[in-house]
Amino acid sequence: MANAETFTAMLVAALQENPEAEVWVKVHPDVVLGTKQGYFPFEHGHIKGVTDTRVKVLADKVNAQSLFPHFDKVYVVTSQLGFEALLHNKPVVCFGVPFYSGWGLTDDRGGCERRVQKHSLASLFAAACLLYTRYIDPETGEPCELEDVVELIALQRQYQNPQVDRLYALGFSLWKRAFVKEFAAGLAGEVVFVRHHRALQKRLAKDTGNSGLLVWGRKPLPEVGGSGGDGL
Repeated sequence: MANAETFTAMLVAALQENPEAEVWVKVHPDVVLGTKQGYFPFEHGHIKGVTDTRVKVLADKVNAQSLFPHFDKVYVVTSQLGFEALLHNKPVVCFGVPFYSGWGLTDDRGGCERRVQKHSLASLFAAACLLYTRYIDPETGEPCELEDVVELIALQRQYQNPQVDRLYALGFSLWKRAFVKEFAAGLAGEVVFVRHHRALQKRLAKDTGNSGLLVWGRKPLPEVGGSGGDGL
C-alpha cells in the first residue's frame, strides 16, 4: 500500500507539521555502504535533492531503542520501527499500512477499510508477539514461550558485561589471537596478550585495576599477583 512517492510525501509532511523541529531520517547502514538501495537517494551524507537544513541523516549502526528518548514523534511508511516506537509511547504517523496501523493507535495517512476494531497497545502486543509469533529455543530447537527467550537474552547480556577491567591472555599463539580477542571481548574492557610468565609479571607490577587471567588448555596456573589494585 505504498511506493516511492509515499516516502517523499512522508518527509514533506514531517517538515510541514513540525516547523520548529529537526527531522532526522534513519538510513539503513547497508544503504550507506551501497549494498542496498533505499527510497531516499543518499550521497555525501545527505539526501539528494533535499535542501532544508532541518533534515539530518542518521546512518550509523545504532540500536533503535536508544533513539526513542531523543525524539518526539516518529514517521514511518511500514517500518517495524513504528511498532517499537509505540511500545515507547511515541506518537506514530503511518503512511503505509503496516500490521500495527489502523487499530486506533497510530495517525494513519493510508487507510485499511477492513480494520475497524480498536486495539489497546497491550492487545496489539499480545496479537503480534504472543498469539501470532512462534518461539524456538536456540539451544534445544524445541518450541518455547516468549518469557523463555527473554530469560535467555538477559542471561546472554549478563555474560557480555565485562567482568574485569583488563584480561591478560597468557601464551596464546598468533593464529589463536585472531579469534580469542573477539571471543573474550565481552569478559573485559581490554584484552592484552602476553607471551610468557615474566612478561605477565612486568605487566602486573604496573597494573592498578581489576584484572583477570586467561590461559589455554590445562597447563598449571602461574603464581602471579598485582600491586596496588584488586589483582588477579
